[in-house]
Amino acid sequence: MRSVSYVVRLAIGLFILLGFQQTVAAENVGTALLVKGPVAAQQPGDTARTLLVGDDIMQGDVLRTEFNSYVVIGFTDGAKFTVRPDTTFAVDAYASNSTAFDMVKGGVRFLTGKFTKDTPEGFRLQTPLATLGVRGTLATARICPPNCSEENQIHADKRPAVEGCEFPTIPPGLYVFVEEGIVSIRRGDNEMLVDAGDAAYIDEDGVMNSLCGPPKFLYHDPTPFNKISGVQTLPSAGGGVAASPGGGASADPDAPAPPPPAPPEPITEPATPDPVIVIEEPEEPKASPN
Repeated sequence: MRSVSYVVRLAIGLFILLGFQQTVAAENVGTALLVKGPVAAQQPGDTARTLLVGDDIMQGDVLRTEFNSYVVIGFTDGAKFTVRPDTTFAVDAYASNSTAFDMVKGGVRFLTGKFTKDTPEGFRLQTPLATLGVRGTLATARICPPNCSEENQIHADKRPAVEGCEFPTIPPGLYVFVEEGIVSIRRGDNEMLVDAGDAAYIDEDGVMNSLCGPPKFLYHDPTPFNKISGVQTLPSAGGGVAASPGGGASADPDAPAPPPPAPPEPITEPATPDPVIVIEEPEEPKASPN
């Protein structure tokens, strides 16, 4: 009888634990401040939902943007993330002692908040080529391909971040651009420091390279999220506000509706150890760039 009672107690405990984990996974950790084009969000085991401006971002959400869409997320501690076009991005954990994300493709630009300021060692952004640990405030990480070369061509007529620093081709790999702070990229016994305003590139073999400056696809972002303080809409051509099918706003209210977003791709962990990127806080705070 004692063994039966033990099994019953164990089953009840597991049931309570699983229920608690599901509750934590569904916790509201942020808000979609701006949505442009179709963006999907999905909880593990659930069907994908179309993300609208003002919708909650939940812990455990996997977000997927399309080639012509992006979303700006405001987290509860004041952090802001721009999830760029053609990106698959997961919010694994978001709490005062752990802010963990997973990105299998695409890119994000992020401004860290109070949780990371208080517990910088709790920040983790996993990618197939590197793991980013953050102690700074403002940086961009981008996996190429897709779309990096195309975006570089779109911005071809714009001024480069560094005069004379042009990139006629964009090799595959991970690109990191630091706007504030210092980046230490480590792999094994090797280390490379990247100062504010500089950029680095990790190729598909894990070899680290410094760049003359950030390529234009990193330097020209889809939206200046650091100026967004609440939910936003974009003006339509007629001066009003036109909600897009993805919850944001469309510059052309007569444009045909895009197809429903596909379910996000599963997040997979890299099979090999990754280099670690640590962003150090600057000695003196600097104003965020426009």
